Amino acid sequence: MSGLADRLVSLMTGGAGDTPIGTFRQQADELRRRAGSLTAAARLAGVDRRTYQRWYQRWSEGKSPRPAKGTPGKLEQAIRRSRLAAGRPTDRTVELHTRQRDGERPRVLTGTRLKLRPGTMDRVARTWVETGSAEAAADTFLAGVGVPFYRTYLTPLAREREGPPTEPDEEPDEEPDEEPDDELDELDDLDAWDVYHEDLRGEEVAELDDGYKGEVV
Repeated sequence: MSGLADRLVSLMTGGAGDTPIGTFRQQADELRRRAGSLTAAARLAGVDRRTYQRWYQRWSEGKSPRPAKGTPGKLEQAIRRSRLAAGRPTDRTVELHTRQRDGERPRVLTGTRLKLRPGTMDRVARTWVETGSAEAAADTFLAGVGVPFYRTYLTPLAREREGPPTEPDEEPDEEPDEEPDDELDELDDLDAWDVYHEDLRGEEVAELDDGYKGEVV
């Protein structure tokens, strides 16, 4: 799992997502514990209370339940949904601590600095719940980063494979109007003026030197 994917899951779940989902029995136990009752657990899993109760009856008899097709997947989703922290970071409050591969000082990237599109963190959580893939959640996060430079800066750490972010850039092909100077302050000591300038013209930023790609820690 990449640093970005690992960090996002940890932030969304308050650390609970770091624990692998166990066997079918362990999942039923965990959901029951988190929900507070068998009835509430069945509701979260999308099954009838009697079905959930029948699983425990078969376990008590030394037998294995025979859940309907699709039920194990629904139970796993319910587990992941129950692990989401009530106070998980929002688009504005999320923070990523990174270090540059060239050994420069660590930095903190906030949702505000990344200009996350509205609803990004909710989409990240939904992606993880529905797919169980931390890397897919990281891709969803990258698609919501509104500053192309930072999207490229973080992309290699989201997944160690080739290819651009899943969401295409929305930058215009023609040269845009001059940006205000405070936009450049966000790039501070990254020596990224050339990259930033080229990106404004809709040119490729994937050639950013590895020394200036951030590693989420």
